[in-house]
Amino acid sequence: RRWDPDRERVYLLWTRAVERGEVLATVDGRAFIDDLVAICLFRVYLLDEPPDRQAIEQISRRLLVGVLTGG
Repeated sequence: RRWDPDRERVYLLWTRAVERGEVLATVDGRAFIDDLVAICLFRVYLLDEPPDRQAIEQISRRLLVGVLTGG
């Protein structure tokens, strides 16, 4: 439950992107956020390779390719 308040704040960013037409409204934003966090935790705990800002941006771009609307 510790993650819930932070998760909701990040989800607000997602909903704003939906409102601006930047991402598809049909994509589950909470699941997308959880996927991104899971990838980062995998890198930290299993690979011992904490992602830096550049790595997180690259991971995000790879995930977003399937949800961008081009708007």
